[in-house]
Amino acid sequence: MKKIVFTLLIIANLSLFANENKATVFRVIDDNEELIVGAKITIEGEKDLTLYTNLEGIFEVPEEVGDNYSLKVEFISYKDCEILVNEKERFSHTIELQSK
Repeated sequence: MKKIVFTLLIIANLSLFANENKATVFRVIDDNEELIVGAKITIEGEKDLTLYTNLEGIFEVPEEVGDNYSLKVEFISYKDCEILVNEKERFSHTIELQSK
């Protein structure tokens, strides 16, 4: 399981460096402001995606997803977090997960 998550993180990082497109950047932290690595992100928009946070607790939503989408952030021992995003300009966000 660890190898699969690690491989997915590497692939996600490589694809981020390969595509220099405009994306919205999200950082996932806990209630102690610690980075959360490997959180599962489900995106539903014009294009549906499943992503994972990288080693810096960051994930990027590509422009192809559209301006209106929903995010669901899941990580073991934390409450799931759902966010509706409606934006025209791309910028950075921080998502804070709460312990169960």
